[in-house]
Amino acid sequence: MPNDSLRIIHDTVFAKGENAYDLVYKIDYMYQNAWNRLVAVGAVIIAFATIGIPLYLNYVKRKQDQTDKEKTKNFIDQRFAEMKTETQKQFDEKLNNTLTKYNESVEREFSGMKAANFYLIGDSKLNKEEYAFALIQFITSARYSIHARDLGNVKSTLICIINKVIPKMTYKEVRGTEIAYSFKIDDFLKEVAEADKERLLFEEINQFKIALSKIVPPQL
Repeated sequence: MPNDSLRIIHDTVFAKGENAYDLVYKIDYMYQNAWNRLVAVGAVIIAFATIGIPLYLNYVKRKQDQTDKEKTKNFIDQRFAEMKTETQKQFDEKLNNTLTKYNESVEREFSGMKAANFYLIGDSKLNKEEYAFALIQFITSARYSIHARDLGNVKSTLICIINKVIPKMTYKEVRGTEIAYSFKIDDFLKEVAEADKERLLFEEINQFKIALSKIVPPQL
């Protein structure tokens, strides 16, 4: 724009020989034209500042809001998935624990029923004076009672063996029963002792051993 001004002044004064009035008019026109351009540019800038920038900021805000919403949604979805997985895990654990406890309870019930059944068989054999058969039935009953966690029945069975079975048998008959049924009375008594955490059967175990010692032949 300065070069245009100089060119106009030069053409007016020196080249065309116009008078001072024309020179002033043209200089004034030049500045008016420049001012109009400046006003137009300023108007564009103001329009952009008052309309364009808010629109742009609003666009940026909407994009940010959308991004925030997506992040929030993703976070909620992730937390929901984690909570669902954790809830399912806890449910499965509780269900497994419940089923395990139920199965154990059922097994103990069956063991208790079997213990009662073998005890009745042993008592029947005892009445028939079939002491060897009675011994193995009572021992089997006591083992099922151990599995059923019923030490009361174990105690009753031991007392029955001590008082009614072993005194009626010889040492040879006891050992013959062990061989015939592939078990050892010593192992059975250890099993009872291991189950007797509170040593409630300590006296009965000792009485059992004493009863056995009484039928051992002197030479052995």
